[in-house]
Amino acid sequence: MEKLTVTAHVVSASDLTEEQISALQTVLEKKTGKGVRLSVKIDPSLICGLYINVDGYAIDSTVKKQLRDMKSTLKKGGAI
Repeated sequence: MEKLTVTAHVVSASDLTEEQISALQTVLEKKTGKGVRLSVKIDPSLICGLYINVDGYAIDSTVKKQLRDMKSTLKKGGAI
């Protein structure tokens, strides 16, 4: 029986090495239980980190998101 394959859309702040791409693919395949094909794009505005959208799930570990979250918290008068 053939394993279902999904596409993981990955946005990185900088170029990923082949080793990083391979490791990311392996982790995503273990997490999803499916074959994963990576579509990688570069967006320097993320500052650092990765944004991953795979199989209906989004993982945003970018500095840009963290800064946006801090700004929102501060506007609400909350503590970080």
